[in-house]
Amino acid sequence: MTAIILLPAVLAVILLLRLRPSTVLLNFYLPVLLLFPLYFVWHQPGLPPIDAAQGVMLAFIPILFLYPERHFTTITDFLIATFILMAALSVELSPTDTGASFYVEDVRISKNAIFVLVGLFLSIGMPYLMGKLMVEQEEVRWKVMRRICVLLAVVAFFSVYEYRMGSNPYRRYLGWMFPGQGDEWHEQIRWGYARISGPYAHAILAGMMFLTGLMLHRCLAILKKWPENYKSFSMRYMSPAREVFILLVAGIWMAGSRGPWLGAIFSYPLIPISASKRLWRNLLLYGLAAAFVYGVVFNVLDAYTAGGRKAATNEQQEAAAYRRELITNYTPYVEKAPVMGWGTIDFPKVKGMESIDNEYLLLAVTQGFVGLGLFSLLCLRAIWRLVWIGFKTKNLEDRVCSFTLLAVLVGIMASITTVFLGTQVQQIFFLVLGWTEALGRQDRREVLRLARVIA
Repeated sequence: MTAIILLPAVLAVILLLRLRPSTVLLNFYLPVLLLFPLYFVWHQPGLPPIDAAQGVMLAFIPILFLYPERHFTTITDFLIATFILMAALSVELSPTDTGASFYVEDVRISKNAIFVLVGLFLSIGMPYLMGKLMVEQEEVRWKVMRRICVLLAVVAFFSVYEYRMGSNPYRRYLGWMFPGQGDEWHEQIRWGYARISGPYAHAILAGMMFLTGLMLHRCLAILKKWPENYKSFSMRYMSPAREVFILLVAGIWMAGSRGPWLGAIFSYPLIPISASKRLWRNLLLYGLAAAFVYGVVFNVLDAYTAGGRKAATNEQQEAAAYRRELITNYTPYVEKAPVMGWGTIDFPKVKGMESIDNEYLLLAVTQGFVGLGLFSLLCLRAIWRLVWIGFKTKNLEDRVCSFTLLAVLVGIMASITTVFLGTQVQQIFFLVLGWTEALGRQDRREVLRLARVIA
């Protein structure tokens, strides 16, 4: 029954033979990515597990490489490729790797390393290439933003059931087709209601998805890129933009996750600032205010978690203290394997703290300082490029778009101090990284237009 996961891949192949890649991106890949759980996978012995979005990515592989006029090389290409290869190599070099092995010309290659390589290429490499080679060059920037916002609004609407009833409909009504899968993701109750996770596995991951939608929505609203009404998605007394906004706010609230809330508070002001006439002054004021708020929040959290989990008086304080203890308890393992880490498969786990709810710590444990350093360089490169574009361009739309993508990345980077970077958030994050590389390269769009005319 799990083979049904391959159906999106088959449909993607058929659609790509008949429609433009950007149309399939908008009308098929994004709906599959944002509406279907990625913890349901198809897995056969000897083959890497494949989720629905990865299956669609398989269909896009030949499409993305059939247009040589779209390709251009950047530093981020090298960093992405190296990050994926080092992640697989960390598994290969892990002293705890017990996976079966292949032998290619007498060189041992761990099956687990191959699985990690394939999985990260489909979940990181391909979304990065989609963002780099399609969104800007196919000129579907605003359509992609609107589609993501609307799909997330749909998720928020149906998640009201989960919030009120305490039962995830995705696991409840689809889980029978995937026996034993998704059982590790259970409902969490906060303030008497369930923290919604929707199709995104965990409430914090869901919060980050709604955070992304709020950033994109603000960009579209400032630039007036929302239509006045949708024929099938609007009410007479409320515009589509307002409907979607209300649902996105409801979604991030129902997720009940403080990490995305703080990420939204820090990143959301960047978007209206980018549209202001006094950009330098407003950014300086924003930076000072953000530094002050960060200092206050840090001191409050430090005092809040100082007593550890034993001194916690409620679930929220216990969860915050847990994340503080993670760093203390996992630091010895980082020190024992500082360069390449323990690998992403069989890394050691502290008893009672099996879940490493901090992506940066998780990278240090599993991929060492090489993996953590590469990821940090990717983030810094994207931030630098988006800020540079924002100040360089004279086009208001490009400037607001660059700061919007910056807000998305900053919000996610702040939030993953409380959770791992996985499921749909991982693909969206790297799609935005690829989008960042293509943004502001007007010459690429001109080359593509010329190629279409010649063809």
